[in-house]
Amino acid sequence: MKLFVGEKEVYTLEDSQSLQKRQYTIQKYRNKMDLELGYYPERMLSILRDRCQYLIERGSTLNNPHIPASYFEGWERITTNHAQRLRELVIETIQDNT
Repeated sequence: MKLFVGEKEVYTLEDSQSLQKRQYTIQKYRNKMDLELGYYPERMLSILRDRCQYLIERGSTLNNPHIPASYFEGWERITTNHAQRLRELVIETIQDNT
């Protein structure tokens, strides 16, 4: 949670909308509140889980209109052994940034 909206004792509606990217209706955000005007950290963790579930189920596509093709210029094209190569790239990136 700390990485997304900071570490707090109580989170606001705006925090939850920022985390969930406005995937819920306003009524659903309010129904999930476990305080009169906000959320305890445990509830925000539940909202984060919902967001992760959504992203995993949705997956990603090259046709996502929010990502222009130019963004991928210069990237390695992975055509075989996708999972293994992706793991290698993630490990390399983590090692380079620590």
